[in-house]
Amino acid sequence: MITVTDARGDLISTWVAEGRVRKMENMYFIKAVERHLPPPEEFSMRYANGRTANVVGPNIVLQEVPKPEWLAELDGDLVQGTGKKE
Repeated sequence: MITVTDARGDLISTWVAEGRVRKMENMYFIKAVERHLPPPEEFSMRYANGRTANVVGPNIVLQEVPKPEWLAELDGDLVQGTGKKE
């Protein structure tokens, strides 16, 4: 997960990436599978096939998280609707 905040620490966006995360100067290149924006624009977007994105911001924190359940189900890693491995 990639969390981007402004200089005051207010959330700008959260991304979930799949695969390698590359850093170049002041940005990260990712294959995004989810993106979340806080209020007032609040929305979430899923990219089942992944989407190349450049993540830029004053404060960026990387955190390893498991694959989202909805994507694991699509990939056949979980039995649909159960959250359990096949």
